[in-house]
Amino acid sequence: MSHRGNYWDTACIKNFFHHLKREMPHFSSPQTLEEVKQSISDYIHYYNTKRIQNKYGTSPVEYRLHAL
Repeated sequence: MSHRGNYWDTACIKNFFHHLKREMPHFSSPQTLEEVKQSISDYIHYYNTKRIQNKYGTSPVEYRLHAL
């Protein structure tokens, strides 16, 4: 943890939640707590494996495979 008020220590998670709030409604509309949990889990899997990243131009998995 850094000094109080330093926003850089939470920038990564805030960026993820920004994407989650903006993109997840396009995937599903959960009604129960279990559906919310499953929907978030599905989105995290999509975010980490299939979503095209602007800085790479490919999905993270494709980028890692080409980097080897």
